[in-house]
Amino acid sequence: MKRLGAQTLRWALLAIGLVACLYFLNDAAFSGWMAGGPPGPHKGGWEFRAQSSLLRAVGALLLGIAAFRAVKQVPNVSRTTWAVGALALFTLLAPLAQRALAIDKCLDSGGKWSPQALECAR
Repeated sequence: MKRLGAQTLRWALLAIGLVACLYFLNDAAFSGWMAGGPPGPHKGGWEFRAQSSLLRAVGALLLGIAAFRAVKQVPNVSRTTWAVGALALFTLLAPLAQRALAIDKCLDSGGKWSPQALECAR
């Protein structure tokens, strides 16, 4: 019975990772479509959002895969699983760092960051 619970947990974690990946891929596709559409006032913001969503999609998928592998390997989780998990966390946190750096660069150059448009207003 314990084995069935671990198997269910493994597949549930993988499914959650896949669903999150598909959600972020959908957002990346929509944001890319908006950035490439007719000229608009916030093209840069849509590009920024598309890149962030794409990174989050990769991170969600990798995190689902790492969790899937880790549940089976507990308590001796392999280095590969740890590496995949670390890479997943890096790709999930990279958009936050990218946004913080963009805001800092904008403010340092004398601009005003627009959180709605995700771009620097000069």
